[in-house]
Amino acid sequence: MTTRAAGQARTLLTQRTLLTVAERLFAERGIDNVSLRQIADAAGMVSNNVVRYHFSTRENLIAELLQWRVRSLEPVRTAMLKDADARGVSHDIRTLMMILCAPLLAIRDEDGGLGFALFLSRYMFSLRGQGIPHPYDLDAGSVPALTETLARIDRRLYFLPAGTIEVRKRTGLGMFLNNISFLASSAGPNRPVLISDPMVADLMEMITAAMLAPPAAICEDQPKAFSQDQKPV
Repeated sequence: MTTRAAGQARTLLTQRTLLTVAERLFAERGIDNVSLRQIADAAGMVSNNVVRYHFSTRENLIAELLQWRVRSLEPVRTAMLKDADARGVSHDIRTLMMILCAPLLAIRDEDGGLGFALFLSRYMFSLRGQGIPHPYDLDAGSVPALTETLARIDRRLYFLPAGTIEVRKRTGLGMFLNNISFLASSAGPNRPVLISDPMVADLMEMITAAMLAPPAAICEDQPKAFSQDQKPV
């Protein structure tokens, strides 16, 4: 390995260490309650300015954390989409929500915790609305499996207005993240939350029902207008 390559490898290792520590602290304390100095201290760095050196700002660090983690989920989602196609369930909303949500359980802390899922929950419902973009916002082409999953959800919910579909996608993901956070805190460190857990399976059924519910006006005027078994045009 050349001197330059070795230096690049050390830089990448330092950055990944800082991102991992930041993710854990954000999940434990809340994103707004963690400073760059605290991240450096928790990572065991000699210089308190090391985070600023590598990422310049807290916002850039958060953006890099999202880029790293979300792109790491692409192979899993790609495989799940191919499996859905092979099984003929490519427009089944429960399957699509599983593709959206289940891979988040694969990212674990050193102690088996769900730091990224907890961080993502805090990010989605605070910082994204404040202008810190998700990788999908910046370049949907950089996360093709995620983009395809969201597009299929859009097509499956064809009977809803576009704005309602967006709300339901956020609601479905929020239901998953919030309930997973609760399950993780109540299960204890020696019992990690798994997608095969009965409570997670029940959660996915609730999310499916919420996604497929007709809009309020249809509930009042045409209670049988749509069926959960309907296929998109």
